[in-house]
Amino acid sequence: MPDRSSEFQLVLLPGLGADRRLLNPQRESFPDLIVPPWIPPHDKESLQSYAARMAETVERTPGKPLILGGVSFGGMLACEMAHYLKPDAVVLIASCRSPRSLRPEFLLGRGLMPILPLRAWSVAKLLAKPVVQMRLSVPREQKELAVTMFRESDSRFMHWTVETLLSWQPTPLGGTAVFHIHGSRDPLIPARRVDADRFIAGGGHLINVSHAEEVNGFIREACSESQRVFAFVNDVRDYCRLIDLLAAGKPPNLYQQLHSCLSRLTQSIANLPLGRGTSAEVNESSRISHEQWRQVAARISQAISPEVLSLTEADQAYAEEIERDVTLFDSLADIYRDLRDGLDLFDGSEPWGFREALWRWKFSYEHHWGLHMFDALHTVHRIRYQLYAD
Repeated sequence: MPDRSSEFQLVLLPGLGADRRLLNPQRESFPDLIVPPWIPPHDKESLQSYAARMAETVERTPGKPLILGGVSFGGMLACEMAHYLKPDAVVLIASCRSPRSLRPEFLLGRGLMPILPLRAWSVAKLLAKPVVQMRLSVPREQKELAVTMFRESDSRFMHWTVETLLSWQPTPLGGTAVFHIHGSRDPLIPARRVDADRFIAGGGHLINVSHAEEVNGFIREACSESQRVFAFVNDVRDYCRLIDLLAAGKPPNLYQQLHSCLSRLTQSIANLPLGRGTSAEVNESSRISHEQWRQVAARISQAISPEVLSLTEADQAYAEEIERDVTLFDSLADIYRDLRDGLDLFDGSEPWGFREALWRWKFSYEHHWGLHMFDALHTVHRIRYQLYAD
């Protein structure tokens, strides 16, 4: 596979008790990798506030998509930083999007952290070597590096991080593509408590080290998929925005804009990666109701009726064309409904909304709105180039 890492800006954050050296296996594949250094937290600072200040240390590269992510705590922080940096995608590596995914035993420590003395971290550092030797399935030099990084970590920073994570109230991450890779035997964030896109069989918590090749490959895939998702979602927004404009009357160059939107959708949907339907109960009440659909269809019909009437008069000898002409408003409204339903999921607060939206867009394209799209594109094309509308 050709190296395309220079085409995007990759920013990854290490986990708790680690620094940029933890991500050396990723730097070997992504030489331009950016690992922002930790900044000292303010007293009693929330994770959201800290994320805002960390985001200020990241300088966006103009013209390059931003892929933001992290390992363990770094991934959790990346989720909060995403609200300020607006990345093209977030990549979670052995991480999670809520403290509910941590081992239940850790959550019991909420009441202990405020009274835990700082010197307890000195004891933890002394015990780091035997614990790492027993619990980490990585080469010896990597174990030694993990111990070194942990012992060199600032105790105040680690104390603040643990206390903050246990009281963390995650900000919903809607409107962002999230890609998650996890170890099936992660002892800190159990696999059964997360909904990852890919699980590495036998992988523990430091899969970016123990299974670097698989993790780096996943990052490449995420970068590629995020661009395809980004292109399609932009096309969806453009189409829905155009239909919404009809509420204020017929916009200029309507058929030129419809032709452009529909043509781009035919290309971007073909490149859209397949999502996964969620096992969670989806709130169907958030979908467009039939009455809302009727209102949209009525606005479309009013806007296009003069040109449709002219086209049907020219098609008197062609029953199939007439049927396609008079149902143009229905096709455009159905496309709008299916695209808007997915967009509402994509922009929503549910952690599974991104993948559910991709699955719905793909499925409904194959069975419903895709058929309407090609019928609509056929008729819009004829209005533009046979009636010379616009």
